[in-house]
This record gives sequence, structure tokens and C-alpha cells, in this order.
Amino acid sequence: MGLWALFTTVTSMVEMVKVGLLRNATIKFIHQPGYNANQKEIQIASLIINIIYTIIIILVLILFGKLLANVLNTPRLYYLLLLSIPLFVLQILYNHCEIV
Repeated sequence: MGLWALFTTVTSMVEMVKVGLLRNATIKFIHQPGYNANQKEIQIASLIINIIYTIIIILVLILFGKLLANVLNTPRLYYLLLLSIPLFVLQILYNHCEIV
């Protein structure tokens, strides 16, 4: 039970930061009158930021996931975090479609 709680806490925090970063800025700029002509560029920029953020998170999980698991005294957390990498990749498209 504790392992699952730590896993969902880590992954939820990562996703909340990403969605908060992307959704607020994208919606703000898409609905501002001065940016109506640039909606395509705003959407592309949002997608690029989403991809870059996900790549950074994946690298952090690979490089420092074992350290985090050892600090939290749950060595199996590292393997769960590695298993969540495909989920992060799939959520790029989901989050982008949800925002736009």
C-alpha cells in the first residue's frame, strides 16, 4: 500500500505541474484578442513545451529515480517509475488534445 501511494504521489505531482504549466498559458494566449491570428503557433509551442518537459522528466526518472527510491526506503519504486515512462509519453498527446 505504501509503495503504491508513493508512486501515485510522484506521478500525480509530475502531471499536475505539467498540466498547470501548459493549460494556463495556452488557454490564456489562445483567448487573448491580440493572438487570434497566431493560434496555430501557440498550439505548436504548447506541444513542443509538453514534449520537452516530458523528456526532462523521463531523464530525471532514469537518472535519479533510484536515488529517490532509496531515500524513500522503497527500492521497488524505481521499477514502477520506469514502468510509468510509456504513460508519460502517451499523455503528451492526451494533454495536448485536452488543452486545444
